[in-house]
Amino acid sequence: IFTKDALSVIGPYVDGIDYCPFVFRVTKDKKNTVLRAQFARTEVKRTKAPEKERDTTVVIPEGPYVVKNSGTGKMNEFYQNSHLSLCLKQDGKDLWAIPCKEKICGYAETIDYFANGKLQILFGAGSKLYLIDRLGRFVGGFPVDLGKPILLGPKPYDFNGVHKYNALVLHKDNTIEMYSLKGRKPEAWKGITADETIKALPEKVEVAGKSYWVVRTSIQTLIFPFYGGTPVTTFEGDKKIRPDSPVTVIDGASLEVECYDGQKRTVKLK
Repeated sequence: IFTKDALSVIGPYVDGIDYCPFVFRVTKDKKNTVLRAQFARTEVKRTKAPEKERDTTVVIPEGPYVVKNSGTGKMNEFYQNSHLSLCLKQDGKDLWAIPCKEKICGYAETIDYFANGKLQILFGAGSKLYLIDRLGRFVGGFPVDLGKPILLGPKPYDFNGVHKYNALVLHKDNTIEMYSLKGRKPEAWKGITADETIKALPEKVEVAGKSYWVVRTSIQTLIFPFYGGTPVTTFEGDKKIRPDSPVTVIDGASLEVECYDGQKRTVKLK
């Protein structure tokens, strides 16, 4: 690139993709000629959408899980020891340990089940939801059997702010289900699944006053309505949304996503 006072060399240009790892610039002033070399790193995200699954491993966090102790107001560590016993630790000291036969399914969170400020720990193991209080006592009515093995979850939500919790669970049959803590699905719930492996629990996103679920699979990112069913995204081939794509709310009614072909696309939800 020639200008009156400088010569710049920019390159290279690779296979239709802007890629500029270096810039040489020669400038001249009244006293000296100066050569400057600038190196820049550009991340190229244009790739081919895989035709087959490559990574089908679902990562299950093993804890310890940080939970709030409503009796002390402190954050505690809830974990399983080598014998699968459930343990609660505060300030480096174990408060209690009780036996358990199955592994926690990657999540344990505190909820206010009785809406009285006394928090309990919700977690899943096997095919069941468990609720245990800060003293190591199981809450009456639990465990609740969901009827099929849990892979990951539960992730609790208080959608209406009145402590009537629902929870999302990823099952081992590659389905995501929503349950009340009594183990019942909402009447409007249609379920969530995919042709490829679902890698994690959904992420909730709010658009124009409505909730949607962002679901990451081994091949792509899918957007589902609040009650599941058919995804609202229908991209094919290299236009599929990357599984690591940011999902950004724009103009109050749409989402912006990144696709395999390197393009950012808008998903209109209204």
